[in-house]
Amino acid sequence: MPDKRSLILQGTLDLIDERGLQSTPMSAIAKRSGVAMGTIYHHFESKEELVAALYVELIDRLGEYALQDYDDTAPVPARFSRIWRNALQFALQNRKEVLFLEQFTYSPYIDPAVREGESGWLLELGKIFIEGQEQEIIKPMNPEILIQMTMGILMYLVRGQVAGKLVLDTAVKEAAIEACWDTVKR
Repeated sequence: MPDKRSLILQGTLDLIDERGLQSTPMSAIAKRSGVAMGTIYHHFESKEELVAALYVELIDRLGEYALQDYDDTAPVPARFSRIWRNALQFALQNRKEVLFLEQFTYSPYIDPAVREGESGWLLELGKIFIEGQEQEIIKPMNPEILIQMTMGILMYLVRGQVAGKLVLDTAVKEAAIEACWDTVKR
């Protein structure tokens, strides 16, 4: 059985997905999580701290998944494809989590200091872009812009599938990865 902190985080995610943040009071989180209000405040001082903790947990889970079977000695295109493929798979399997991350990545609810410690997978993606630029195979742009461009593509694909406008079968996913690579390569 999950511990109470995990139950609180899951209940928060579910309610934010269903109602939005502003319509999710701590009392509803306690009820959904099956814990007392005091238990929530034992783990989190405020709703802001709770949302930030959920953000950190989810970005770490995404990061772990994105780096599965990752070989940092592989050629730049292969490393890019591995991270992108893994991140897309995670997003498709964890819709609520990824939509939460998308919504709160730049939200004032998430303290900039929390975002500073972002998951290693984004740092690794930045390293791939820098290394690719040094090899003159990736466009000479700010790596943060390249990350935003490629992750934006990923999110729109996921949103398209969630809305029923796209079917992301294996062939479409592979074509999307190739098109995304074409977006950043020189």
